[in-house]
Amino acid sequence: MGVPAYLGAKVMSELAYRLLTSAEIAEATENLPGWTFETNMAAKDFEFETYQDGVEFSRKVAEIADRMDHHPDIHLMYKKVRIQMWTHSVGGLSPYDLALAHKIEEIS
Repeated sequence: MGVPAYLGAKVMSELAYRLLTSAEIAEATENLPGWTFETNMAAKDFEFETYQDGVEFSRKVAEIADRMDHHPDIHLMYKKVRIQMWTHSVGGLSPYDLALAHKIEEIS
């Protein structure tokens, strides 16, 4: 698939805290199946075989978020985890949110 245009070839430390354009968000919907982009927020529900699997997934998401210094809301439920994210400083979605979503997809 290659690197999405809204991320460019930049490493995480070079991503900008800026509001994504509607075109960039539209591209993200194509590259991140299952994610919803509504009201300036990205979200996805992940389902698991057991509660413990959801706990482990949540822990892995937390580790990635700490490395990126960009933290989503993680809602742990029985056999399901909901991830929601947005960038407070820009009032909506930024390249950091999409980069984090891609990293979460790699572990799901």
